[in-house]
Amino acid sequence: RRPLWLLAPIQLVWANTHVFVLGWALVLAAAAQDASCGRFDRRWRNALLASGAAIFLNPYGWKGVVYPLVLLARLSGDDAFGQEISELASPFSLASDPRFPWGIGLQLGCWKLLLLGALLAVPLLLRSRRWADLAVLLAFAGLSASAVRNLPLFVVVALPLIGEAATRWRSPRLERWLAPTLFVAASVLALRVADGAFYAAGRRSVRMRVDVDATQLAVQTADFLERNGLNGRGFNNLDVGGALLWRHPSGAVFIDGRNEVSGEAFFRRYLALSSPDGWPRLAPSWDFEYVALGHRTAPRLAGVLLADPTWRLVHYDAVALVLVRVGGRYDALPSATLPARVGDDERRRALDAVRPDVSASARLGRWLLGTEAAPAEAHFVGTFLLMTGQRHAAERPLLDAARLSPNHYETSNNLGALYWRMERWEDAARCYRNVLLLEPGNELARRRVREAEGKGLGGRMPSP
Repeated sequence: RRPLWLLAPIQLVWANTHVFVLGWALVLAAAAQDASCGRFDRRWRNALLASGAAIFLNPYGWKGVVYPLVLLARLSGDDAFGQEISELASPFSLASDPRFPWGIGLQLGCWKLLLLGALLAVPLLLRSRRWADLAVLLAFAGLSASAVRNLPLFVVVALPLIGEAATRWRSPRLERWLAPTLFVAASVLALRVADGAFYAAGRRSVRMRVDVDATQLAVQTADFLERNGLNGRGFNNLDVGGALLWRHPSGAVFIDGRNEVSGEAFFRRYLALSSPDGWPRLAPSWDFEYVALGHRTAPRLAGVLLADPTWRLVHYDAVALVLVRVGGRYDALPSATLPARVGDDERRRALDAVRPDVSASARLGRWLLGTEAAPAEAHFVGTFLLMTGQRHAAERPLLDAARLSPNHYETSNNLGALYWRMERWEDAARCYRNVLLLEPGNELARRRVREAEGKGLGGRMPSP
Protein backbone atom coordinates (compact mmCIF):
# COMPACT_ATOMS: atom_id res chain seq x y z
CA ARG A 1 0.00 0.00 0.00
CA ARG A 2 3.01 2.32 0.06
CA PRO A 3 2.78 5.11 -2.56
CA LEU A 4 5.94 4.14 -4.46
CA TRP A 5 4.82 6.28 -7.39
CA LEU A 6 5.91 9.33 -5.35
CA LEU A 7 9.58 8.33 -5.71
CA ALA A 8 9.81 9.60 -9.30
CA PRO A 9 8.55 13.19 -8.63
CA ILE A 10 10.65 13.34 -5.46
CA GLN A 11 13.76 12.40 -7.43
CA LEU A 12 12.83 14.92 -10.14
CA VAL A 13 12.81 17.72 -7.58
CA TRP A 14 15.93 16.41 -5.88
CA ALA A 15 17.92 16.18 -9.12
CA ASN A 16 17.22 19.88 -9.77
CA THR A 17 17.97 21.15 -6.28
CA HIS A 18 20.63 19.05 -4.56
CA VAL A 19 22.90 16.00 -4.77
CA PHE A 20 20.25 13.47 -5.72
CA VAL A 21 22.45 10.42 -5.13
CA LEU A 22 21.63 10.75 -1.43
CA GLY A 23 18.02 10.00 -2.29
CA TRP A 24 19.08 7.08 -4.45
CA ALA A 25 21.05 5.65 -1.54
CA LEU A 26 17.89 5.57 0.57
CA VAL A 27 15.70 4.18 -2.22
CA LEU A 28 18.09 1.41 -3.25
CA ALA A 29 18.64 0.38 0.37
CA ALA A 30 14.88 0.08 0.88
CA ALA A 31 14.51 -1.83 -2.39
CA ALA A 32 17.27 -4.25 -1.40
CA GLN A 33 15.60 -4.77 2.00
CA ASP A 34 12.27 -5.63 0.37
CA ALA A 35 13.99 -7.88 -2.17
CA SER A 36 15.63 -9.86 0.64
CA CYS A 37 12.19 -10.42 2.16
CA GLY A 38 10.47 -11.32 -1.12
CA ARG A 39 8.54 -8.04 -1.34
CA PHE A 40 10.17 -6.67 -4.49
CA ASP A 41 7.34 -6.64 -7.04
CA ARG A 42 6.38 -4.92 -10.30
CA ARG A 43 5.43 -1.71 -8.47
CA TRP A 44 8.95 -1.48 -7.07
CA ARG A 45 10.49 -2.12 -10.48
CA ASN A 46 8.34 0.52 -12.19
CA ALA A 47 9.09 3.06 -9.44
CA LEU A 48 12.85 2.55 -9.83
CA LEU A 49 12.69 2.86 -13.63
CA ALA A 50 10.62 6.05 -13.40
CA SER A 51 12.95 7.50 -10.76
CA GLY A 52 15.97 6.70 -12.92
CA ALA A 53 14.42 8.47 -15.90
CA ALA A 54 13.37 11.49 -13.80
CA ILE A 55 16.91 12.49 -12.85
CA PHE A 56 17.77 13.12 -16.51
CA LEU A 57 15.13 15.89 -16.61
CA ASN A 58 17.50 18.67 -15.58
CA PRO A 59 19.01 21.62 -17.49
CA TYR A 60 22.28 19.71 -18.07
CA GLY A 61 20.93 16.29 -19.08
CA TRP A 62 23.39 13.43 -18.62
CA LYS A 63 26.11 15.84 -17.44
CA GLY A 64 23.93 16.78 -14.49
CA VAL A 65 23.46 13.09 -13.70
CA VAL A 66 27.18 12.28 -13.57
CA TYR A 67 28.17 15.55 -11.88
CA PRO A 68 28.01 14.09 -8.33
CA LEU A 69 30.96 11.93 -9.35
CA VAL A 70 32.90 15.12 -10.12
CA LEU A 71 32.09 16.42 -6.66
CA LEU A 72 33.80 13.39 -5.12
CA ALA A 73 37.08 15.11 -6.02
CA ARG A 74 36.30 17.65 -3.29
CA LEU A 75 37.23 14.99 -0.76
CA SER A 76 40.81 14.78 -2.01
CA GLY A 77 43.58 16.42 -0.05
CA ASP A 78 45.00 18.46 -2.95
CA ASP A 79 41.69 20.05 -3.97
CA ALA A 80 41.69 23.86 -3.60
CA PHE A 81 38.10 24.02 -2.39
CA GLY A 82 38.65 21.26 0.15
CA GLN A 83 41.71 23.04 1.54
CA GLU A 84 40.15 26.49 1.82
CA ILE A 85 36.47 25.93 2.69
CA SER A 86 36.03 25.14 6.39
CA GLU A 87 32.73 23.28 6.11
CA LEU A 88 34.51 20.57 4.09
CA ALA A 89 36.75 19.76 7.08
CA SER A 90 36.11 16.71 9.24
CA PRO A 91 34.47 17.53 12.59
CA PHE A 92 37.15 15.41 14.25
CA SER A 93 39.82 17.79 12.91
CA LEU A 94 38.27 20.93 14.43
CA ALA A 95 40.04 22.19 17.52
CA SER A 96 39.05 24.96 19.89
CA ASP A 97 40.87 28.19 19.15
CA PRO A 98 40.77 30.90 21.86
CA ARG A 99 41.21 33.58 19.19
CA PHE A 100 37.84 32.62 17.68
CA PRO A 101 35.37 32.12 20.53
CA TRP A 102 32.34 31.79 18.26
CA GLY A 103 32.72 28.03 17.89
CA ILE A 104 30.36 25.09 17.49
CA GLY A 105 31.62 23.01 20.42
CA LEU A 106 28.12 22.35 21.78
CA GLN A 107 26.83 21.22 18.40
CA LEU A 108 29.82 18.94 17.87
CA GLY A 109 29.29 17.44 21.32
CA CYS A 110 25.66 16.67 20.50
CA TRP A 111 26.73 15.12 17.20
CA LYS A 112 29.18 12.84 19.01
CA LEU A 113 26.42 11.74 21.38
CA LEU A 114 24.20 10.99 18.38
CA LEU A 115 27.07 9.09 16.76
CA LEU A 116 27.39 7.03 19.94
CA GLY A 117 23.64 6.35 19.83
CA ALA A 118 24.02 5.16 16.25
CA LEU A 119 26.77 2.73 17.24
CA LEU A 120 24.64 1.40 20.09
CA ALA A 121 21.78 0.91 17.62
CA VAL A 122 23.90 -1.32 15.33
CA PRO A 123 23.48 -4.59 17.30
CA LEU A 124 19.75 -3.94 17.71
CA LEU A 125 19.34 -3.45 13.95
CA LEU A 126 21.41 -6.57 13.30
CA ARG A 127 19.25 -8.60 15.65
CA SER A 128 16.08 -7.50 13.87
CA ARG A 129 17.66 -8.05 10.42
CA ARG A 130 17.04 -4.46 9.32
CA TRP A 131 19.92 -4.50 6.84
CA ALA A 132 18.77 -1.43 4.87
CA ASP A 133 18.47 0.73 7.99
CA LEU A 134 21.88 -0.44 9.15
CA ALA A 135 23.51 0.35 5.80
CA VAL A 136 21.93 3.82 5.64
CA LEU A 137 22.86 4.61 9.24
CA LEU A 138 26.51 3.66 8.77
CA ALA A 139 26.75 5.40 5.39
CA PHE A 140 25.47 8.73 6.68
CA ALA A 141 27.54 8.40 9.85
CA GLY A 142 30.59 8.13 7.60
CA LEU A 143 29.47 11.17 5.61
CA SER A 144 29.09 13.22 8.78
CA ALA A 145 32.54 12.20 9.97
CA SER A 146 34.07 13.30 6.66
CA ALA A 147 32.77 16.91 6.53
CA VAL A 148 31.01 19.37 8.81
CA ARG A 149 28.52 20.22 6.09
CA ASN A 150 27.09 16.68 6.32
CA LEU A 151 26.18 16.82 10.02
CA PRO A 152 22.53 17.88 9.41
CA LEU A 153 22.06 15.01 6.94
CA PHE A 154 23.15 12.52 9.59
CA VAL A 155 20.80 14.04 12.16
CA VAL A 156 17.80 13.74 9.83
CA VAL A 157 18.60 10.12 8.94
CA ALA A 158 19.85 8.90 12.32
CA LEU A 159 17.10 10.09 14.67
CA PRO A 160 14.27 7.92 13.31
CA LEU A 161 16.56 4.91 12.84
CA ILE A 162 17.94 5.15 16.38
CA GLY A 163 14.36 5.54 17.62
CA GLU A 164 13.30 2.47 15.66
CA ALA A 165 16.17 0.48 17.13
CA ALA A 166 15.35 1.68 20.63
CA THR A 167 11.85 0.20 20.37
CA ARG A 168 13.51 -3.24 20.38
CA TRP A 169 14.69 -2.57 23.92
CA ARG A 170 11.65 -1.81 26.03
CA SER A 171 11.79 -0.25 29.47
CA PRO A 172 8.50 0.92 31.06
CA ARG A 173 10.30 3.38 33.33
CA LEU A 174 12.30 4.83 30.45
CA GLU A 175 9.19 5.13 28.27
CA ARG A 176 7.37 6.93 31.07
CA TRP A 177 9.98 9.66 31.45
CA LEU A 178 11.74 9.85 28.10
CA ALA A 179 9.04 11.57 26.05
CA PRO A 180 8.24 14.32 28.63
CA THR A 181 11.95 14.95 29.18
CA LEU A 182 12.65 15.26 25.47
CA PHE A 183 9.62 17.52 25.04
CA VAL A 184 10.76 19.92 27.78
CA ALA A 185 14.35 19.93 26.49
CA ALA A 186 13.22 20.60 22.90
CA SER A 187 10.85 23.38 24.05
CA VAL A 188 13.58 25.14 26.03
CA LEU A 189 16.00 24.82 23.11
CA ALA A 190 13.40 26.17 20.65
CA LEU A 191 12.82 29.18 22.94
CA ARG A 192 16.55 29.86 23.19
CA VAL A 193 16.99 29.65 19.41
CA ALA A 194 13.98 31.89 18.71
CA ASP A 195 15.08 34.68 21.08
CA GLY A 196 18.76 34.50 20.08
CA ALA A 197 20.07 33.26 23.44
CA PHE A 198 21.35 30.03 21.90
CA TYR A 199 23.71 31.89 19.59
CA ALA A 200 24.72 34.42 22.23
CA ALA A 201 25.65 31.72 24.75
CA GLY A 202 27.80 30.06 22.11
CA ARG A 203 29.58 33.38 21.48
CA ARG A 204 28.12 33.42 17.98
CA SER A 205 27.85 36.71 16.13
CA VAL A 206 24.98 35.40 13.98
CA ARG A 207 21.46 35.92 15.31
CA MET A 208 18.21 34.33 14.22
CA ARG A 209 15.92 37.07 12.93
CA VAL A 210 13.31 37.66 10.24
CA ASP A 211 14.99 40.64 8.59
CA VAL A 212 18.31 40.92 6.76
CA ASP A 213 21.24 41.01 9.19
CA ALA A 214 23.45 43.82 7.95
CA THR A 215 26.18 42.80 10.43
CA GLN A 216 26.65 39.50 8.58
CA LEU A 217 25.81 40.17 4.93
CA ALA A 218 27.48 42.90 2.88
CA VAL A 219 24.17 44.51 1.92
CA GLN A 220 25.27 48.03 2.88
CA THR A 221 28.37 47.71 0.70
CA ALA A 222 26.35 46.32 -2.21
CA ASP A 223 23.80 49.14 -1.87
CA PHE A 224 26.63 51.70 -1.82
CA LEU A 225 28.05 50.31 -5.08
CA GLU A 226 24.63 50.24 -6.74
CA ARG A 227 23.66 53.70 -5.50
CA ASN A 228 26.88 55.30 -6.75
CA GLY A 229 27.03 53.40 -10.04
CA LEU A 230 30.29 51.53 -9.48
CA ASN A 231 29.87 49.08 -12.35
CA GLY A 232 33.32 49.09 -13.95
CA ARG A 233 36.13 46.59 -13.43
CA GLY A 234 36.12 45.75 -9.74
CA PHE A 235 37.48 43.19 -7.32
CA ASN A 236 35.58 41.56 -4.49
CA ASN A 237 36.44 38.63 -2.25
CA LEU A 238 34.36 35.51 -1.95
CA ASP A 239 32.45 36.49 1.18
CA VAL A 240 30.70 39.52 -0.31
CA GLY A 241 30.00 38.06 -3.77
CA GLY A 242 26.54 36.76 -2.91
CA ALA A 243 25.35 40.10 -1.57
CA LEU A 244 26.69 41.84 -4.69
CA LEU A 245 24.78 39.44 -6.94
CA TRP A 246 21.62 40.24 -5.02
CA ARG A 247 21.85 43.98 -4.36
CA HIS A 248 24.23 45.24 -7.07
CA PRO A 249 22.70 43.96 -10.32
CA SER A 250 24.26 46.66 -12.49
CA GLY A 251 27.82 45.64 -11.62
CA ALA A 252 29.98 42.64 -12.45
CA VAL A 253 30.90 40.26 -9.65
CA PHE A 254 34.50 39.06 -9.60
CA ILE A 255 33.78 35.89 -7.58
CA ASP A 256 30.94 34.50 -5.48
CA GLY A 257 30.04 31.32 -3.65
CA ARG A 258 29.15 29.32 -6.78
CA ASN A 259 32.57 27.68 -6.85
CA GLU A 260 31.53 25.09 -9.41
CA VAL A 261 30.71 27.92 -11.84
CA SER A 262 34.08 29.65 -11.61
CA GLY A 263 36.04 26.40 -11.41
CA GLU A 264 39.09 25.32 -9.46
CA ALA A 265 41.66 26.95 -11.77
CA PHE A 266 40.11 30.40 -11.38
CA PHE A 267 39.69 29.81 -7.64
CA ARG A 268 43.44 29.22 -7.31
CA ARG A 269 44.13 32.45 -9.24
CA TYR A 270 41.74 34.25 -6.90
CA LEU A 271 43.55 32.87 -3.83
CA ALA A 272 46.88 34.12 -5.18
CA LEU A 273 45.46 37.53 -6.04
CA SER A 274 43.70 38.03 -2.70
CA SER A 275 46.75 37.25 -0.57
CA PRO A 276 48.61 40.24 0.92
CA ASP A 277 51.80 39.19 -0.86
CA GLY A 278 50.14 38.41 -4.18
CA TRP A 279 48.04 41.56 -4.51
CA PRO A 280 50.89 44.05 -5.23
CA ARG A 281 52.35 41.65 -7.77
CA LEU A 282 49.18 40.49 -9.59
CA ALA A 283 46.57 43.25 -9.21
CA PRO A 284 48.11 45.75 -11.68
CA SER A 285 47.50 43.40 -14.61
CA TRP A 286 43.76 43.36 -13.83
CA ASP A 287 43.41 47.17 -13.89
CA PHE A 288 40.80 47.29 -11.11
CA GLU A 289 38.88 50.55 -10.61
CA TYR A 290 37.41 49.68 -7.20
CA VAL A 291 37.63 47.01 -4.50
CA ALA A 292 34.80 45.66 -2.31
CA LEU A 293 36.42 43.62 0.44
CA GLY A 294 35.04 41.75 3.45
CA HIS A 295 37.40 43.05 6.12
CA ARG A 296 36.53 40.44 8.76
CA THR A 297 37.74 37.59 6.55
CA ALA A 298 40.64 39.45 4.91
CA PRO A 299 42.01 41.90 7.49
CA ARG A 300 45.59 41.65 6.22
CA LEU A 301 44.65 42.47 2.64
CA ALA A 302 42.46 45.30 3.90
CA GLY A 303 45.47 46.68 5.78
CA VAL A 304 47.63 46.47 2.65
CA LEU A 305 45.08 48.39 0.58
CA LEU A 306 44.49 51.05 3.23
CA ALA A 307 48.25 51.66 3.42
CA ASP A 308 48.58 51.88 -0.38
CA PRO A 309 48.47 55.55 -1.53
CA THR A 310 47.02 54.51 -4.89
CA TRP A 311 43.76 53.47 -3.18
CA ARG A 312 41.32 55.58 -1.17
CA LEU A 313 38.63 54.46 1.29
CA VAL A 314 35.14 55.67 0.31
CA HIS A 315 32.90 53.36 2.36
CA TYR A 316 33.03 50.93 5.28
CA ASP A 317 30.46 49.15 7.43
CA ALA A 318 30.25 46.17 9.78
CA VAL A 319 31.07 43.66 7.05
CA ALA A 320 33.05 45.20 4.20
CA LEU A 321 34.82 48.27 2.83
CA VAL A 322 35.05 49.93 -0.59
CA LEU A 323 38.17 51.56 -2.02
CA VAL A 324 38.57 53.36 -5.35
CA ARG A 325 41.68 53.93 -7.41
CA VAL A 326 43.14 57.41 -6.92
CA GLY A 327 42.83 59.33 -10.18
CA GLY A 328 40.62 56.62 -11.63
CA ARG A 329 37.07 56.48 -12.92
CA TYR A 330 35.45 56.86 -9.49
CA ASP A 331 37.90 59.26 -7.88
CA ALA A 332 35.19 61.91 -7.52
CA LEU A 333 33.53 59.95 -4.70
CA PRO A 334 34.15 61.57 -1.29
CA SER A 335 36.40 59.79 1.18
CA ALA A 336 34.82 57.92 4.07
CA THR A 337 34.85 59.74 7.41
CA LEU A 338 36.49 57.87 10.28
CA PRO A 339 35.16 58.16 13.86
CA ALA A 340 36.47 61.14 15.82
CA ARG A 341 39.02 60.74 18.57
CA VAL A 342 37.85 60.20 22.14
CA GLY A 343 38.89 62.71 24.80
CA ASP A 344 40.16 61.75 28.26
CA ASP A 345 36.98 62.77 30.12
CA GLU A 346 34.74 61.06 27.58
CA ARG A 347 36.85 57.91 27.80
CA ARG A 348 36.64 57.82 31.59
CA ARG A 349 32.86 58.29 31.59
CA ALA A 350 32.43 55.60 28.94
CA LEU A 351 34.56 53.06 30.79
CA ASP A 352 32.71 53.80 34.03
CA ALA A 353 29.45 52.92 32.26
CA VAL A 354 30.68 49.43 31.31
CA ARG A 355 29.58 47.33 34.28
CA PRO A 356 29.18 43.58 33.63
CA ASP A 357 26.43 41.86 35.62
CA VAL A 358 27.69 38.43 36.73
CA SER A 359 24.89 37.59 39.14
CA ALA A 360 23.20 34.20 38.86
CA SER A 361 19.90 35.72 37.76
CA ALA A 362 21.60 37.78 35.05
CA ARG A 363 23.51 34.76 33.75
CA LEU A 364 20.32 32.68 33.69
CA GLY A 365 18.49 35.44 31.82
CA ARG A 366 21.23 35.66 29.21
CA TRP A 367 21.33 31.87 28.87
CA LEU A 368 17.58 31.32 28.57
CA LEU A 369 16.11 34.51 27.16
CA GLY A 370 18.96 36.40 25.52
CA THR A 371 18.14 39.46 27.60
CA GLU A 372 20.99 41.59 26.24
CA ALA A 373 21.69 42.80 22.73
CA ALA A 374 24.68 41.17 21.12
CA PRO A 375 27.66 43.23 19.89
CA ALA A 376 26.43 44.68 16.64
CA GLU A 377 27.66 47.08 13.97
CA ALA A 378 29.77 49.24 16.29
CA HIS A 379 31.67 46.17 17.50
CA PHE A 380 32.56 44.99 14.01
CA VAL A 381 33.43 48.48 12.76
CA GLY A 382 35.70 49.08 15.74
CA THR A 383 37.34 45.69 15.33
CA PHE A 384 37.96 46.37 11.64
CA LEU A 385 39.62 49.70 12.42
CA LEU A 386 41.69 48.08 15.16
CA MET A 387 42.86 45.23 12.93
CA THR A 388 43.88 47.62 10.15
CA GLY A 389 45.88 49.91 12.42
CA GLN A 390 43.37 52.79 12.72
CA ARG A 391 43.66 52.80 16.51
CA HIS A 392 42.30 56.20 17.45
CA ALA A 393 39.37 55.76 15.06
CA ALA A 394 38.62 52.30 16.53
CA GLU A 395 38.19 53.55 20.11
CA ARG A 396 34.82 55.29 19.77
CA PRO A 397 32.88 52.41 18.13
CA LEU A 398 34.41 49.87 20.52
CA LEU A 399 33.40 51.98 23.51
CA ASP A 400 29.87 52.27 22.09
CA ALA A 401 29.74 48.49 21.65
CA ALA A 402 30.97 47.86 25.20
CA ARG A 403 28.30 50.16 26.63
CA LEU A 404 25.63 48.50 24.49
CA SER A 405 26.66 44.95 25.44
CA PRO A 406 28.64 45.06 28.73
CA ASN A 407 28.02 41.36 29.40
CA HIS A 408 29.57 40.17 26.14
CA TYR A 409 33.26 39.83 26.84
CA GLU A 410 34.33 40.18 23.18
CA THR A 411 33.83 43.94 23.20
CA SER A 412 35.83 44.43 26.39
CA ASN A 413 38.50 42.08 25.05
CA ASN A 414 38.91 44.05 21.82
CA LEU A 415 38.85 47.34 23.69
CA GLY A 416 41.55 46.00 26.01
CA ALA A 417 43.63 44.98 22.98
CA LEU A 418 43.26 48.49 21.60
CA TYR A 419 44.46 50.15 24.81
CA TRP A 420 47.29 47.63 25.09
CA ARG A 421 48.57 48.63 21.65
CA MET A 422 48.15 52.29 22.56
CA GLU A 423 50.14 51.61 25.78
CA ARG A 424 47.29 52.85 27.94
CA TRP A 425 48.03 50.20 30.57
CA GLU A 426 45.45 51.18 33.21
CA ASP A 427 42.61 51.29 30.70
CA ALA A 428 43.72 47.99 29.17
CA ALA A 429 43.86 46.28 32.58
CA ARG A 430 40.39 47.62 33.39
CA CYS A 431 38.94 46.13 30.21
CA TYR A 432 40.68 42.80 30.75
CA ARG A 433 39.30 42.63 34.30
CA ASN A 434 35.82 42.90 32.81
CA VAL A 435 36.72 40.01 30.53
CA LEU A 436 37.77 37.90 33.52
CA LEU A 437 34.53 38.66 35.36
CA LEU A 438 32.62 37.16 32.44
CA GLU A 439 35.17 34.52 31.32
CA PRO A 440 37.38 33.54 34.30
CA GLY A 441 39.26 31.01 32.19
CA ASN A 442 40.52 33.54 29.63
CA GLU A 443 44.29 33.14 29.96
CA LEU A 444 45.18 36.04 27.66
CA ALA A 445 43.22 38.50 29.79
CA ARG A 446 44.72 37.08 32.98
CA ARG A 447 48.26 37.38 31.62
CA ARG A 448 47.73 40.95 30.50
CA VAL A 449 46.33 41.99 33.87
CA ARG A 450 49.36 40.46 35.55
CA GLU A 451 51.71 42.31 33.21
CA ALA A 452 49.92 45.55 34.03
CA GLU A 453 50.27 44.76 37.73
CA GLY A 454 53.97 44.24 37.15
CA LYS A 455 54.13 47.81 35.85
CA GLY A 456 52.46 48.98 39.04
CA LEU A 457 49.45 50.26 37.10
CA GLY A 458 46.94 47.45 37.04
CA GLY A 459 45.41 47.35 40.53
CA ARG A 460 44.01 44.09 41.91
CA MET A 461 42.80 41.25 39.72
CA PRO A 462 39.35 39.81 40.57
CA SER A 463 39.04 36.27 41.84
CA PRO A 464 37.66 33.80 39.30
